[in-house]
Amino acid sequence: MSRERRSTYNSSDRGRPDNEAVRAMATAWLEEQPKAWSGLVAPFQGNLTRDECVARMVAQFQERFGKPMANRPEPVARKCGAAYLRFSSDNSNPRSLAQQLRNILARAQQDGIFIPWHLVFSDAGITGTIAARVAYQQAKATILDPDAGVSCLYVDDIGRASRDLAELLSLFRSIVQLQKRAVAVSDCIDTDDQNSRMLLTFKGMFVEQFIEQLRSKVSRGMKDGHREGRVITCPAFGYWLVEVRQPDGTINMSQKGKVVRRLEKDPNQAPEVFEIFDKFVNKLWSAHAIAKDLNERGVLAPRFWTARNIVQILERHLYAGYEYWGKTAITRDAVTGKVTVINKDPSEWMPRREKPELQIITEEMFNKAQERLARLRDHWRKQRVGKADTSRTGLHPTMLIRPVCCGCRWPLSLAQSMSSGYASLKCNRSFDKKSVCGELGCKSVSMINKCVLAVLKEHVFTPEFLNRLLEAANASLVEMASRPKADTGPIKEQIAELTRQKNRLANRLMGQSEEGLDCLFEKLREMDRTIVKLREQVAAQESEDNQVPKPMEPGDMVKLLQGLESLFEMEVGASAAVLSRILGEVVAEPAEGKSKKGRAWRLRFTINGAAMMAETGRLAGCPTATTWEYLNGCGWIMPGLEVTVVEVSESYLNRHDIS
Repeated sequence: MSRERRSTYNSSDRGRPDNEAVRAMATAWLEEQPKAWSGLVAPFQGNLTRDECVARMVAQFQERFGKPMANRPEPVARKCGAAYLRFSSDNSNPRSLAQQLRNILARAQQDGIFIPWHLVFSDAGITGTIAARVAYQQAKATILDPDAGVSCLYVDDIGRASRDLAELLSLFRSIVQLQKRAVAVSDCIDTDDQNSRMLLTFKGMFVEQFIEQLRSKVSRGMKDGHREGRVITCPAFGYWLVEVRQPDGTINMSQKGKVVRRLEKDPNQAPEVFEIFDKFVNKLWSAHAIAKDLNERGVLAPRFWTARNIVQILERHLYAGYEYWGKTAITRDAVTGKVTVINKDPSEWMPRREKPELQIITEEMFNKAQERLARLRDHWRKQRVGKADTSRTGLHPTMLIRPVCCGCRWPLSLAQSMSSGYASLKCNRSFDKKSVCGELGCKSVSMINKCVLAVLKEHVFTPEFLNRLLEAANASLVEMASRPKADTGPIKEQIAELTRQKNRLANRLMGQSEEGLDCLFEKLREMDRTIVKLREQVAAQESEDNQVPKPMEPGDMVKLLQGLESLFEMEVGASAAVLSRILGEVVAEPAEGKSKKGRAWRLRFTINGAAMMAETGRLAGCPTATTWEYLNGCGWIMPGLEVTVVEVSESYLNRHDIS
């Protein structure tokens, strides 16, 4: 498809022939029509030269393309007809339209029917399997209009009109019912002939079957190309095609005389792909935010990025150094042309093809992107049925700390935007100022951040707190390790007894007919399922007994303390995700006192020391990170840790001398 048509692929200009193709059609019309209709062509051309007349005809064709037929053909001595032309893709010869028109005009002259220029309709580069073609619908509306003065519709062959049998039969039947005529020149089909219906049915079946066979051949060739490692699709964002050269520098050519190309990483686009994954996985940007950033920076301008484009990039395995083929199938509506993509089951995909030379991101980062996409999709589905457990603001954090209202437990909303420089939060769930939600009022985002971080630095990010945390964690690890191991003996005995029963039952059934023994076979299957579940239970208990980590050394806490400061050197989205694990739910409630800028707030939260140390250890590369992850996964909370209450007001900032 040409660049001009691709840019308007989904608009009313889809299928518009370019000026060169229309110029060839206009030249053919001016050369053929005077042979039989010189008296009608001469007034049309007037005093214009051939080139001037062709230019005017091209302008007229492009102006009326896609518009309703407003001008009726002027009365002439002979009957008027319409011509419809089409070719399927850019790989076809654009001069095919002019060639079809010459055949049609020659046949119309034999029939004594004049085809005016404004009744020549043409689509270019569009499949005939759909009816939603601009020029086709124009030609169809014209021939089916009783007042249009058009008595016959000409096509070069019926495949030009449609490659869908149902659409062909419907069109020709409607034309016959209006006592008009349709002619397929190359197929020798004329609705005035008694045998036309039979010929049309058989020929329509052939052209429809041709498309089905062509689809099968193309699919077969692309599957074979995937197996052999050839490039079978257009390069994705981040890659480009380069010519393959021989050792002497000559370009490598295929057996069909085409230049052989291979896929390589584009040095300009590959870093953008890495940034997209990094922002989505580590910085927790949304797909909409990433698309907006690409548009603002003019990446691939004038292309307009959407969230769907970003999701398509995030789902492409090739960026991780491997790819599959046959992941999706498409169905196309024969009337509207709407394409529906069907995701196939992974078992139906072709085997994985390794492409390490094309890897841009790690497979670990790719898997994390898929996990986050799955969470977002699950959240969207729950939100549609009113069961979402997390708000959009929690999934896409744009600020360091976003408290929830103590009254409605809903995340506070921005009263002023972040870009204004005076961002503030309030609860929008109630318009009654006397309610708990209304009593909160507004509070500056920067003030909330400063007050919470001050408490963390003063009471949490200190050697004293970390030593108490370490002692409590080691005590819990020792207690977990000293617990008596689960006795799996009874379960193993049960497994052995079930296995013996199953073997005895199977021996009795050997050599017997299955007739009348369905219940016994079902009993065997039930025993197998029970044995599998019991074995999984034993494995889980034994694994739990053996995975309790050893107590940690005090020296490890020094490195972790140094790594705590790095939590706030990350992007806002990444830092916000870490703080949400450390603080949990931060609840905002109105305080008794008032500040200069309205009522003071109190923020309540509980420090999750295990989550804090796990995040810090992961960032610092500390070996004890797995131990903290184990404690966090067990739901361990430091004993005796009370709910932290933070006052959010100017007086609190002044007392703590926070700039």
